[in-house]
Amino acid sequence: MKLNLAGRLWETTLRSPEAVVLHGDDVDLTCAQLWQSISACAAHLVGEGVGVGDRVALTLPNGPGFTVAYFATLAIGAVAVPLNPLLTATEVRRLLLHARPRVLIQRGVTGADTVEDDIPVVDVQGALKSAPEAIVPASVRNSDTAVILYTSGTTGEPKGVELTHENLRRNAEWVGESSLSGDRWGSHHTVLAALPLSHSFGQTCLQNAPLLHGASIVYLDGFDAEIALDLVSRKSVTILAAVPSMAQRILEAGTQNRVSPDTLQWCLIGGAPIEPELVDAFEAWSGATVLEGYGLSETSPVCVFRRPDTPRKAGSVGRAIDGVELALREKDGALLSCGGPGELVVRGHAVMKGYYRDLALTEQTIRDGWLATGDVARIDEAGLVYIVDRIKDVILRHGYTIYPSEVEEVFRQHPGVLDAAVAGIPDERVGEEILVFVARKDTTLSADRLLAYAADGIASYKLPRKVVFCDQIPRGAKGQVLRDILVGNLDTSPQGTIY
Repeated sequence: MKLNLAGRLWETTLRSPEAVVLHGDDVDLTCAQLWQSISACAAHLVGEGVGVGDRVALTLPNGPGFTVAYFATLAIGAVAVPLNPLLTATEVRRLLLHARPRVLIQRGVTGADTVEDDIPVVDVQGALKSAPEAIVPASVRNSDTAVILYTSGTTGEPKGVELTHENLRRNAEWVGESSLSGDRWGSHHTVLAALPLSHSFGQTCLQNAPLLHGASIVYLDGFDAEIALDLVSRKSVTILAAVPSMAQRILEAGTQNRVSPDTLQWCLIGGAPIEPELVDAFEAWSGATVLEGYGLSETSPVCVFRRPDTPRKAGSVGRAIDGVELALREKDGALLSCGGPGELVVRGHAVMKGYYRDLALTEQTIRDGWLATGDVARIDEAGLVYIVDRIKDVILRHGYTIYPSEVEEVFRQHPGVLDAAVAGIPDERVGEEILVFVARKDTTLSADRLLAYAADGIASYKLPRKVVFCDQIPRGAKGQVLRDILVGNLDTSPQGTIY
């Protein structure tokens, strides 16, 4: 039981049953009430035929329902497959075909009670109606898969990142016990869950870490800076985790409204590089300490972090967390412990089990225990890590990861499009904004018509905010899109349309 991530929450419940740990829109839950809801949901899943090792897909927004369904799945030894609730039906169907879950849990089920391949759909609210005795979490092994997180990858094909109970448990334990140096997470801390819990950053740092250590969670579904700031003040939030663009918008909202968060103590930043000027401004305004980190879904996600007892150096995201090793792989395959730049590789308890149903990609990504991050970095003699660039072309917009090839494919399917390419450009508000460059067959095709077409095939957060028409898409010898040329020519390109 102790190896099960849900078992750690069960232990917290036994220690502090009356501690309030969840703050929803209209209800607060104690540890005991949360576990009762988890037990009811678990009983419902068992009644649906879910067993040990079966996959349970979740398309739920941030809120108590997500947390209940997530831990209920783990408690019975099944595998949680969280899917972003903003995905379109087409995108969800594609991932379900790959994941092959036993059931799909949603909120407010309407219409058909099955989806692709007759997968039963469960309403999370309906699953809570029974009130059985408290469930005791199933026994699992450290190596058993707990969660599959989907990321499309630069190829556009679904990649299911398999994270084990050990991956998630040890990552959450490190965050809760060591990330703030001597300030262990506990009942004196309240966390704002503003990042999507369907993603690894939010899941580990804003759900698992606080719950395993008795801290409480305030949920925010869909980021809004003014609402976030209001919740921080009203709910006495002490810990915020965000991507830089979110921190920037909260700072702007607070400055404009002349409001500062009296209770905020810590702000954990990841997902993208943060400018030193933003760190200084946020700390001066909030009185909180900003702590930088680095990770990816494949590392559970935290593998590098700057704790409060580590001096801040411009551009650094901290050191390897306990139990994790870092190295730089040179082009000839040699590994360096410091120096660089080189590709950052990671080894240790944070490294994923592999990609679900893709042994070839797993072996390509993890060699001799070292996981290739796809990011170029430097490591100084003190072990501090500096991310230099991303090898991959992913776009980080407002905490979401967007893969250009996936978006490009939708645009290329339009009968009036000859070719298309997607790129990200820096944006102060959202981190990176999405541009699509389009070579048209039909020169009467407008940006508005094109974006309306694409909106039916991809989630709104993946939709480009600007269309730039061009004569052709530049490509290299291997057929790869030359995005640097496209972005570099923006000043001489037609302006397109802001959507």
